This record gives sequence, structure tokens and C-alpha cells, in this order.
Amino acid sequence: MFGFVADRYGRRAIFTFSMLAYCAATLIMAFQTTGFGVCLWRMIAGIGIGVELVTIDTYIAELVPKHMRGRAFAFNQCVQFAVVPVVAFLAYILVPLSPLGWDGWRWVVAIGAVGALFVWFLRRAIPESPRWLLTHGDCARRRLLRHVSRRVLADRGGKALPMAAAHEVDDLSARGSFREIWQPPIAVGPSC
Repeated sequence: MFGFVADRYGRRAIFTFSMLAYCAATLIMAFQTTGFGVCLWRMIAGIGIGVELVTIDTYIAELVPKHMRGRAFAFNQCVQFAVVPVVAFLAYILVPLSPLGWDGWRWVVAIGAVGALFVWFLRRAIPESPRWLLTHGDCARRRLLRHVSRRVLADRGGKALPMAAAHEVDDLSARGSFREIWQPPIAVGPSC
């Protein structure tokens, strides 16, 4: 339902905002005293994490080279699902207790919010999706992306980029269609 937001404002901005929204909603949920409050803030946190998960997958698909994409998705899924047994173990240990007079379930929820804040801190320096910049950026951003492409080419030992990658870099105003996937890429000159 919110996929268009990442297309409009950028992958990095949206998964950063959604992670912080999840963190805030989860922390607020830990302080609720009614069932309605817990459910409301859990729903808001669920929307935040849902937007995060969808957007991070899009970001990986757009940022990681195709020969490494499978490993990147596998690593992402591994990290996401590795949290499940950790939370289950924390719940097993803390829910029956009330450390410092605070219910154990509240500790589990608060630890989850702090964990999300830690993830946000680790991801602060990652760049915006180059594909998003190409479709929404100005000429200066496009020149920067061309510069980065030249550096990648140099790092690859002068090997030419595959035609599809060159097409994506050069065709800066393309809007895709379903039929396009069956057509060979067309090299178009730079527009800036």
C-alpha cells in the first residue's frame, strides 16, 4: 500500500524513516497500560517494519550487482530471521519476571526498539539507490553516478559493463513497461 512512497522520496529515506517509526512505535507500546493502546502501537510498528522490509529488498535489488544479489538477499534474510530465536529466548527468560518492577514483556519490547535503533545507527552512511537517483536526480547527481560508474569500471580492470547496465546508466529518463523485459536494451546518449 505504501510502495509509492519509496518511489517518490527515495529508498534510503523511506527505510530510514520506517525503521525510526518502528522504533518509536515499539518503545511507546512498551509503556501502554491498555490492550487497545498495545494493539494500536503494535499496528503502527507493524506498518513501519512492513515498509522497511519491502523497501530494503528493493534497495538491495537496485544497489547490489546481479552476480552478488542472491548472496545479498540471503544475508538480509538470514539477519532478519536470526532475530526470531533471539526474541523468543528473551521472552522465555524475561516474560515471567519483572526486572526493576517493570513487566518482562515490556523489557522484551523495549529491547527490540533499542535493537532497531542500533540497526539505524549502523546504516546511517549507506548511499541512496543509484537507480532512484537516475530517475529522480538532477544533472549533478547524474554526473556523480557516471563518475562512480567510471571508478567501478576501473576497479573491474577496464572490462566493459554489460549492455543492460550501460543502458540503465545512459537512458536517464526511461519509464519501463511489461513489454520492455522482452526487448534488447538500447544504448541512448547522456541527456546532461
